[in-house]
Amino acid sequence: MRIMKSKLNMKRGLKIWASVLFMSAAVFMMKDEVQAEEYTDANGITWEYNILDSGDVEVAVTENTLPDVLRGVVNVPASIDDYVVTQIANSAFWYNESLVEVIIPDTVTVIGSDAFHGCSSLKTVTYNPATMEQIKEGAFSGCVKLENFTLPTNSNYVVIYENTFYDCEKISSFIIPEQVYKIERAAFADSGVQQMTIPNTVTWLGEEIFSGCAKLTSVTLP
Repeated sequence: MRIMKSKLNMKRGLKIWASVLFMSAAVFMMKDEVQAEEYTDANGITWEYNILDSGDVEVAVTENTLPDVLRGVVNVPASIDDYVVTQIANSAFWYNESLVEVIIPDTVTVIGSDAFHGCSSLKTVTYNPATMEQIKEGAFSGCVKLENFTLPTNSNYVVIYENTFYDCEKISSFIIPEQVYKIERAAFADSGVQQMTIPNTVTWLGEEIFSGCAKLTSVTLP
């Protein structure tokens, strides 16, 4: 998994990285890993988490621990054993083709790289745009059924990363928040976007931002 270095300020303290991994996915690995502990939430999902020497917390649950009735809808927990969930890990729901809806609590401020990559049945993502600070590269790439998405309004959300909405063919429009200054390569490539207005706060545009956007009719630049 790739982890991007960011100049954005990150909240300090304990962090929990929520992950749902396929059995065929890479083995869950961490630096300074200690014996894993388990937590079962009210929905019957068993979350496995590790507290690292760094003081951060990362949590994962393999697909086979999810009750069948919940395979379509997943509620990311706001806390686990008194630790606050603030991040969804890189590749957390990688190619989880049974996921239809995910509900993310206000405590989560970062969605990791490729977190929902290839979730071809995902239609709805519920989260608080005012508290989300970063959505990393490729986070929703390949989410071909995602119907709409409101970009974060938090002042710390200033970069739309590479391939974030690649191949999101059902999304017809995005409103770029005023605080955004950078849109990276292929951020909206192969999506269903039809028109877009780039605010004057944006000073950096990557290559192929709208590559393959067959329905695109207009782009308004500052």
